[in-house]
Amino acid sequence: MKLKKKIEFVCDFCNTTPKFINGSIRKIDKTNLSYIEPHRIIINDITFLAFNYSNEIFIEDLKQLEPFGAGNEEPIFRLRNVQILNVTRMGADRNHLRLDLRDNSGKQLKCIAFYAPEAWLNLDVSDRIEPLVQLIENEWNGIKSVEARLLDLDFSNH
Repeated sequence: MKLKKKIEFVCDFCNTTPKFINGSIRKIDKTNLSYIEPHRIIINDITFLAFNYSNEIFIEDLKQLEPFGAGNEEPIFRLRNVQILNVTRMGADRNHLRLDLRDNSGKQLKCIAFYAPEAWLNLDVSDRIEPLVQLIENEWNGIKSVEARLLDLDFSNH
């Protein structure tokens, strides 16, 4: 059963109606960059983000777009209203940042920012942010995972 059908089934059982908003590819004004906004599912005023694929398949799909460079920029993703679970400053000068994030559906993602701006270094656990990220595949001890390179932050919920 597809995800949409499962959600509709559960919502029907709970006597509520989900709202589905399809994701899209959007351009960033005055640049040649674009970002991918995930699908959103709204149930009782709670927004869940949904990608169509598992992490492994999604990263493989992104690899098909390579090589990245001038004229073929790496995709940028906007994550909506994610909660910070953990903030870690790293590096000798403590100017790199690692954030552990969670969306409303409970999905978690590790993000890293090298030479993070000072404003980012003051983020707190439980803050909600809307970051722009590039997804990367990390492999450590033979285990692959999807992580993100933090490019920019929207502090509208901060």
